[in-house]
Amino acid sequence: MRHLPIYILLLFGIAAAAFMHTGKKVNANKDLALIMNGLRGIEEHLPMGTNVSARFVGVDNAPYLMCRYVLAPRYLSMDTAVQLDTSFLLCTAGTTDSAVKTLVDGQKVIWEHKDDRYHYFLTCNP
Repeated sequence: MRHLPIYILLLFGIAAAAFMHTGKKVNANKDLALIMNGLRGIEEHLPMGTNVSARFVGVDNAPYLMCRYVLAPRYLSMDTAVQLDTSFLLCTAGTTDSAVKTLVDGQKVIWEHKDDRYHYFLTCNP
């Protein structure tokens, strides 16, 4: 009987952790769905097995991993030492037009899409 408050606190802690974990999973699914919708249409420009150099401006690692997942078996390389003729650029939607122009300067834009959160570009060297 003396341990009842400890068990109750433990139960509340487990319930709170389960609730927080479920919330994170739902947000991750929403983010993945947003990336999948944003990349719709890029497949016709990238054959299977293509190697593409990737640049991500103003975003963390999660969108990079999601893009790799959605575009598989195409390979996104973030290695700057490797010079590939096709580049994929993902930046936040709030990135100014002059900054975007600087990032894609000298390259031909093959495909472009913008949604509420991200601005996607597929470019190639002329």
